[in-house]
Amino acid sequence: MSRSADLTGDPKLYAVLGLAGMGVFASTLVSPALPGMAAAFELTEARVGLVMTSFFLTAVVAIPIVGSLADVVGRRAVFLTSLVVFGLAGVLIGFVDAFGAILLLRAIQGCAFPGLLPMSITLIGDLYEGRVATTAQGFLTSVTGLVGVVSPLLSGALVDVSWRLPFGIYALSFVAFGVCYRWLPEPQAAPATDGGLSRSILPSPSRFLEMGREVRDALSVEARVVIVGVVVLFLVRYALFTFMPLYAVTVLGASELLGGVTVAVLGLGRLVVAPSAGRLAARFGRPPLLVGSLVLFGVGTAALLLTLEPWLVVAILGIASVGDGLFDPIANDVVTATAAPDVRGRVVSVLEVGKTGAISLSPIAFGLLLSASSYSVLFATGGALAVLTAGLVGAVLTDR
Repeated sequence: MSRSADLTGDPKLYAVLGLAGMGVFASTLVSPALPGMAAAFELTEARVGLVMTSFFLTAVVAIPIVGSLADVVGRRAVFLTSLVVFGLAGVLIGFVDAFGAILLLRAIQGCAFPGLLPMSITLIGDLYEGRVATTAQGFLTSVTGLVGVVSPLLSGALVDVSWRLPFGIYALSFVAFGVCYRWLPEPQAAPATDGGLSRSILPSPSRFLEMGREVRDALSVEARVVIVGVVVLFLVRYALFTFMPLYAVTVLGASELLGGVTVAVLGLGRLVVAPSAGRLAARFGRPPLLVGSLVLFGVGTAALLLTLEPWLVVAILGIASVGDGLFDPIANDVVTATAAPDVRGRVVSVLEVGKTGAISLSPIAFGLLLSASSYSVLFATGGALAVLTAGLVGAVLTDR
């Protein structure tokens, strides 16, 4: 395990952050391209949302499988293979002319996704501990925020030329492959590989049940309620992520570039606030920060009802992003800290299934809500869900 003095000079950390950054591309590059894609294929708002849903539904299925595989055969083979598959499928999207083919390639990316961002959370749990682990999770959230700010802006600019151009950026997966191959060996804390690949892929029914019980026993009450909070946060966040570019163009009368800005600013809090998560948690404690950050995110979401001025909408989204940026690294650390190395991959899989399930359901659920009502109802519903969940998290954590 690394000490805090060594953290910023540790090349393994930067390799892990690169792995996480590629996982963020799963949505940040695609969302600004949705209006152009919808126009090119003559799609409704609900149907173009399937581009996000096809990815995340597949990822929900793949996450526990990949997490279990990483716990048995090790992390390295999983994340290196995932980088190649993810990048290749993403680049190919820019060359196809059928919407069904786009959905298929997005589903293939979903199969590779668990070896990227979810794996990076597991790797930090393997490599670091204590306050250093919280700080490392903060750096991870900050990098995902940085990618979340820059990549939608770049994608939005490229979309002004063609909706196909942003998908070429997925070629960076091959650069990340080289970095991880060079600087990220199998962590010492990870389970030792035994060459039993057939056993890991095809476990016996009794072993499968035993693995499930190990995960259940490893999840504390605190971790479980935090996972509930994460699910709600991601459910609302990705509703904003999917529909804000459409809202900016169709309701606010803004350009597609500004639609990209609305997505980018959602990552601003992760960039600015997340690196301080370890210090703030040590000073104020985790429960108040978890509750307060979720309330801030909910209030910010509901405040979108107050204006139709594009740049005020951007400012409100920036305020809401602060809550998101603080909640995420602390939640990640609560969950990973409870798990032993031999079960950590599967425990993180529970967290990531919750996140990815929320992401995949969000465009469907909020798309149906939007079809039956309005953006005002969407914002009010999302804000209320976040604030009510903050109350639940606070009630459970203060009783422990």
